Amino acid sequence: MVTITPRFWFVASVLSVSIPFSQAMAQEQPEVKTWRASFLSIFHGPPVGKLQDTWQPTPQGERSVMPVLFRNYASVNWSPDQNLELGVTQYFVAVPVLGTQFAYRDPYLRLGARDLLPQTVRASWAADLRLHVPVSSVSRGRDLVAGLQTYHNVSTPLDSARRLSAGVVASGRVNFYGSQGLGSDLELYVGPTVGWQASQKLGFSLTYDWGASHWLGEPAGELISDGTDIQPAVSWDVTPELNVSPFLNLYTGKNTNLRGSSIGFTLSLQLI
Repeated sequence: MVTITPRFWFVASVLSVSIPFSQAMAQEQPEVKTWRASFLSIFHGPPVGKLQDTWQPTPQGERSVMPVLFRNYASVNWSPDQNLELGVTQYFVAVPVLGTQFAYRDPYLRLGARDLLPQTVRASWAADLRLHVPVSSVSRGRDLVAGLQTYHNVSTPLDSARRLSAGVVASGRVNFYGSQGLGSDLELYVGPTVGWQASQKLGFSLTYDWGASHWLGEPAGELISDGTDIQPAVSWDVTPELNVSPFLNLYTGKNTNLRGSSIGFTLSLQLI
């Protein structure tokens, strides 16, 4: 039996990161370029009722130990054909408060497929495999050797016009450590999503997030829950290359309240 033991109020990994919903549910697939460079930034902001605060809230509405910050991903990808993609992504964190801080995190190598399903099927299934390379000081301090992650994004239209859609994003990551290892050796994420594409440039979505992890040295069947939350979001294609998606983060479960709700946004930019 798998037991879920709440220990942390936040999801520390980036397993929930996905492409903007309006792009995932687009009625027509964009032209595939041989080379593509992109930048993704995710802002984790302050409580809804205290927008001037410099700290993220806990589900209970208290000040957490995490300041407001940006998680940033700069990627370069190469496509040998219309479906396969090889790429490398550099991840770094920017804290715009408390003196402004930057911290580089581990890059990862990526092998992905845009759609694993045949074209005769209305649904789509994008998937990839990622190898995280532990070069950051945080990972070296934890004696991390490598991280292997698989990511899946399945979606299907619910109407003939392809405006209503449902889908799920899922991810699993296994971490390998040396003899002095410290941290999680298994990370899981599932995020069911429903959405409505109101126009060619504007979309709305509602996502339910759940994440959990197993920590090195803990009993095999014990998972640590990162909690659950609901994220309503608006996706706006400002230009064909720029997407902005503001969202709310609403925690669920016991001992939570609206004071723990926070704001955020994602910014996705296609450079080439």
